[in-house]
Amino acid sequence: MLNEAVRSGAIMEFGDTVVSLENHTAGVRVATRSGRIHFARAALVTAGPWITTRLMPELSDFLEPRQVPVYWFTPKIDSGILFSMEHFPVFLYECVDGGLLYGVPSIVSNEPGVKIGFHNRQQTPIAPDWNNTPVKKRYLSALAATVESIFPELEHSPTKAKNCLYTMSKDESFLIGKSKNLHSVYFASACSGHGFKFAPAIGDALAKLATGQQPNVPLSVFSAGRFDRALPT
Repeated sequence: MLNEAVRSGAIMEFGDTVVSLENHTAGVRVATRSGRIHFARAALVTAGPWITTRLMPELSDFLEPRQVPVYWFTPKIDSGILFSMEHFPVFLYECVDGGLLYGVPSIVSNEPGVKIGFHNRQQTPIAPDWNNTPVKKRYLSALAATVESIFPELEHSPTKAKNCLYTMSKDESFLIGKSKNLHSVYFASACSGHGFKFAPAIGDALAKLATGQQPNVPLSVFSAGRFDRALPT
């Protein structure tokens, strides 16, 4: 998708950090840590957990960064075909104890093995500028025991485990809309762990907002205002 954007005229800049957004007669003024200044008619902010600490503090009451472990399990000998894309679906499995286990089939071009993790457990609140640490042993043991009971064809211990950084909203759904304080700024964060799967649709909606068009889907359900409405009167 990045290559397609470049072919359409987009300019990519890496290794720099946006430190401020300000209203401007041109639309929005964007300043970076290296001292560069950009002006644009509109800006789209998809900065994950840094959206509140650096760019849009107006959203700080609605978002929480969390450290979430993910795991990969290797199929046992002669069981590999069972977990290939052709035979094994993306799944969400509700355990007896209420845990929600999700999984993705083994994909050759991805990390080796079947990706599995808890959707609603093992989440730790953390600062955005975190230092990635190894997954806790008790988390590894709990997940491995659950996987073994459901998928005995997978090796008992994960081949790989690492912590990811999620940005969660209060109701674990998307937060998409227009800034209240910055006239030409639109945002999409949190994605609450679902962002990658819906990236093309979210990107299309943001592009339409920024260019004055009507998105194909109603976005009011994802606005920050829904939390205000949920407050007791």
